[in-house]
Amino acid sequence: MNLKLVTLSFAAFSSTAFAGSYDLSTVVNQENQNKIISEMIDTFKKGVVDKNTPVTLSGNFEVNDQNRLTAINVDKVGFKVINVPLIGTYQTEASIKALINDDSCKNITITQTSVIKGSPSFVNPIFATDLKNNAAKAIEIFIKNSDLSKYCAKETYTVIFN
Repeated sequence: MNLKLVTLSFAAFSSTAFAGSYDLSTVVNQENQNKIISEMIDTFKKGVVDKNTPVTLSGNFEVNDQNRLTAINVDKVGFKVINVPLIGTYQTEASIKALINDDSCKNITITQTSVIKGSPSFVNPIFATDLKNNAAKAIEIFIKNSDLSKYCAKETYTVIFN
């Protein structure tokens, strides 16, 4: 009976050996952060990132036992945008949580978005709506411009010559 228990324990351990949760700081550095925020601003056409204000980021990501990305939990991302049409400057902290539903990281389900704070505060509802509507694209940009992409299956093509 003890041998059976040891075998079952070993099987359970080995199937989860690579599964786990890791800090986003292990896959995103300062250069990545600036590139991610800049591409998001360019994509959504809402101003320019203020290079004088540091981007802040905290959260984690999860991988499965095949070492594939399964979830991203951005607990807080903070940045300042300047030259926003009709507003001028907007500084915010926001949160996004997402599930990654396929190995290629293309099928993204957003489970939560929120604006933690922002200034001027009257922009928060507008930004919250934009965040909700564009969160999947934002996560896609986040994956592409960080080391998270190494946890996604790459598209491969087979070329056959006759």
